[in-house]
Amino acid sequence: MDLTPVHIRGKKRPRTNADSGQNTIKRSRGRPPKAPKAEPALKLSGTSSTVLSASEKLQKRRKPRRPLSRLEQLPNEIIQTIFLESQNVDLPGCSPHLTRVLNSEHMYLEFCVQTYLKEDDEDGQFWFPISRGLPQRRFFTFQFWGKLENRLVSTIELLRANGDDIEALKYWAYEIPVKLLSGPWKTNESLDEDQNFKFLSDLHRKKLWPPLEGKGVMQAMIQGIRNAVMCNNQRVFNILISFGLHFDLYEGTKDFTELIRYAVIECGCNEDMVGPLLRHSPVTFDYMDPELWAWVERNKDTGNGKGEWLMEILRLT
Repeated sequence: MDLTPVHIRGKKRPRTNADSGQNTIKRSRGRPPKAPKAEPALKLSGTSSTVLSASEKLQKRRKPRRPLSRLEQLPNEIIQTIFLESQNVDLPGCSPHLTRVLNSEHMYLEFCVQTYLKEDDEDGQFWFPISRGLPQRRFFTFQFWGKLENRLVSTIELLRANGDDIEALKYWAYEIPVKLLSGPWKTNESLDEDQNFKFLSDLHRKKLWPPLEGKGVMQAMIQGIRNAVMCNNQRVFNILISFGLHFDLYEGTKDFTELIRYAVIECGCNEDMVGPLLRHSPVTFDYMDPELWAWVERNKDTGNGKGEWLMEILRLT
């Protein structure tokens, strides 16, 4: 009886020389070895052939560097002297090379000290246009201000000891940075740990003021007051509202009206904050604002007295 062929699964029996009738080499177990990489093509240059290395290829892809100007070719000491004598605070940002040479805390301290002394030496000079703009720069931080103040005080004392009639440090030569006005602020409990508040409080204690001009200044101040009202931070609010003279010069009535609405409607009408805001409101502020009076009508009979208080304030003003 003929047997039926059956396909049996499993490991195949390796072929032998006897089975194939040829001389075969047994392949080792595992993944077959990779084929060797082809040699890089030769780049013919005239009659000679060269192979580009990795560094040469990278150098070829790079853009050629801009040649240094005559100013940049000067020694670093001369460039730094030019920076101090020119009173041009924008010089470090003119090129990457000048940034590497001039962008340091030491150079900015020297620049601020020399700028203050030069402007103070001029007869009848009351305004300090360059010094007043320095606090708006990025490098002018709370730590930098402390170092600059100590440096100016010691320099002025040394000059006066040597017979110079220079006056004491005029803090009004500087202005409060606009970046400190907008917040955000922490609560009263954790406010002493806020570096921005420490900076703002120190400058305010020394009778410094924000810039007198610029719509961005008022927008930052209104945003800072809004943040102070939101977290019920009376200390920050008192500092910012002390600059209320600016509101008389401010024409952004819409922003101020939204601030009053936010303090009354969204934040519960804190009398210690809403009252000073209304006393420092612009002359164009509408005391018959329908949203404020609608809030008064809803809250005058609640028993907390805030509705009646706001109604009297709006009527009197």
